[in-house]
Amino acid sequence: MMRSIMWSCKKTGKLPAHGPIFVVSDIPFIGKYKPNICTFICKKIPFVGNNKNHGFTFIELMVAVAVVAIIGVIAVPSMYSFVKDNRLTTQANDLIADLMTARSTATKNNRRVALCASSNLSSCTGGTAFQGGWIVIVDSNNDGTFAAGEEIVRIHTAVPAETGITITASTASSITFETTGRPTVTGVSYTLNDNRPGNSKVVTVSNSGRPRVEKGS
Repeated sequence: MMRSIMWSCKKTGKLPAHGPIFVVSDIPFIGKYKPNICTFICKKIPFVGNNKNHGFTFIELMVAVAVVAIIGVIAVPSMYSFVKDNRLTTQANDLIADLMTARSTATKNNRRVALCASSNLSSCTGGTAFQGGWIVIVDSNNDGTFAAGEEIVRIHTAVPAETGITITASTASSITFETTGRPTVTGVSYTLNDNRPGNSKVVTVSNSGRPRVEKGS
């Protein structure tokens, strides 16, 4: 049979000598004794009913706002530079990957392969600006440009305009790799810039045909 017992601690605020009291005392527990648990009735709970707690003062609030403002001033420019650097690195890596594809395709298929600027992504459009896109083609007639019937191996779309990135070739609008993997023209490089002084990257093709990236001036 369930026995309901109520106990108030309004006067003493202490537990009775015989242990904690539950609203319903006959609750099955594992073991002989009930656990030492007491409700918070009339107990002095921290921060409850304490007249000294009024939240933040105006000075504390202004200090917190100042700290957040300082952190924002430091973090925002760093984040901006991080995003710009990441975009520039991504485009440099894409160009290196396609140069490596052109070189490996030439040696594997024993045919000349060219990488050229292409703003329409279907033919070599000429010029030294590569931010409009480029294509990798099998140069069957060895003219360094795309002709009808030639295979397009890889297409790279234009660099997003909002990035502000420009890619400029040093000498020609295309680079052709021999069957040995060597370029037909030496000293070819591509400068990637996003209009931040001292933050450009340069992709250079060595005489053996291997591209590498380095920090520009």
